[in-house]
Amino acid sequence: KITVMNCPELVSDYRNPTIKWYQTDLSVVISIQLIDVSDYYLRIENGCLQFSTEINGKKYYLILYLFGAVVAEKTVHKNLVREIKIYLLKALKWYPWLRLIKSKEKNPLISYDSERIEETNHVRNTYDSKNNYFYLYIYIFFNKMLSCYLQMNKDEF
Repeated sequence: KITVMNCPELVSDYRNPTIKWYQTDLSVVISIQLIDVSDYYLRIENGCLQFSTEINGKKYYLILYLFGAVVAEKTVHKNLVREIKIYLLKALKWYPWLRLIKSKEKNPLISYDSERIEETNHVRNTYDSKNNYFYLYIYIFFNKMLSCYLQMNKDEF
């Protein structure tokens, strides 16, 4: 005998804000599109960004599992009245993120800030013009070394 339960619909009091983001070789910049935020909670830990606030009785909450590693203690955030801007320092500099979050599913509330593409290219051209590839070569070298080490010792992992 099968018993059918009439469960109430799950309804959340929290809304999810719209997000724009862009990256440079060194950082990821996230803009949470909310107007007139007076106070908010922000925490970045273990590749996870948590944000919450309340505006005019409406609660907003956000959890993002970031695509790449960041240096959490170097995070800078600003309330710019029309948005909350969060500057994250990439742990692996010069490593481009394919997307903002780990999930490959398209989130309609997250979009790449197309107005910043020119700015991103300017930063890249600045590094190119100075031939400052030293850190990039170090990153590639150690990445290949680690890959070889893991391949040789794959049975231990």
